[in-house]
Amino acid sequence: LWEANQEAIKAEEALYIPNINARSLLKSNIDTVDLLKDNTTLFAVYFNRFGENHVKSYIEPFLAEFSNKPKIQLMQLNVETNILKSLILKLFIPSIRSAIPQSLHKTYLFHFRNDQTLHEALNIRNSYRGYVFVIDADCKIRWFAHGDATQKEIETMLKIIKNLGNLDE
Repeated sequence: LWEANQEAIKAEEALYIPNINARSLLKSNIDTVDLLKDNTTLFAVYFNRFGENHVKSYIEPFLAEFSNKPKIQLMQLNVETNILKSLILKLFIPSIRSAIPQSLHKTYLFHFRNDQTLHEALNIRNSYRGYVFVIDADCKIRWFAHGDATQKEIETMLKIIKNLGNLDE
């Protein structure tokens, strides 16, 4: 069983997150780097309902801790690589929009293409898992995990985000 690191990746060793052009729930196309820079971000990526359930195990404690903190944000990327499924998902966007709090519409994103460079850049090997990345204000990946969160991973994630966001314990 794989478990995420218990420490953040050092800034000088961290890789930059790739820029992704995606569509937000606000109905606009955006570049992710524009939303990521100058913020500490929990970036959740999933390709299906199974992966979505994985990332929720990280998102729920994140929101409980940081939902009203300036410069700390959640970004979700819902990726659909199948053309037919993309069309179906697009039909459900209004219901997704109504289910997601309005405060998260700007950072809830859809990516409708099979982008192998995205998989490679984020080291995504299994599209059935959900992946989370802690991104610093310089758009560097400082921590990552996948699958269902363990208690230790949640504690580590929250500690790293507090540290990067310069929040007192």
